[in-house]
Amino acid sequence: MKKIAILATYVGVVDRGAETFVIELSKSLMENYQIDVYSTGINNEIKDCMVKVEVEKGFFLKIHEFCYDNNKIYRKFCNRLYWIIPDVLFQKKFTKKVFEEYINNAKYDLIFPNNGIWGAVYARKLRALEGIPYIYTGHG
Repeated sequence: MKKIAILATYVGVVDRGAETFVIELSKSLMENYQIDVYSTGINNEIKDCMVKVEVEKGFFLKIHEFCYDNNKIYRKFCNRLYWIIPDVLFQKKFTKKVFEEYINNAKYDLIFPNNGIWGAVYARKLRALEGIPYIYTGHG
């Protein structure tokens, strides 16, 4: 049976379009593929294929996030640089942990990062090293 890893940081945490897409896709593929959905939460509809990843926000990320949420000038500055937006930094930390602790040792047939640019960056590196294909889509 083919193995597919899906990275979806907020499945089981928030209900938006990307999370709903991952849930519906996983339910439709479960019978024919081994699906592992990596997330910071758990969704009851697909709990059998979910892997909950604990990611701690460090002290500086919490302060950075507070400033971003409460200061319009600071937010505007961060948004211009993109890579320092608090959620982008959290996605990087989540993605790094998933790849280092789970995906690099599991021999997946396909990686489907559904968690921002960092999922694609790490999947591209893994494809270069191991030849594992990945699919990347954007949702909004």
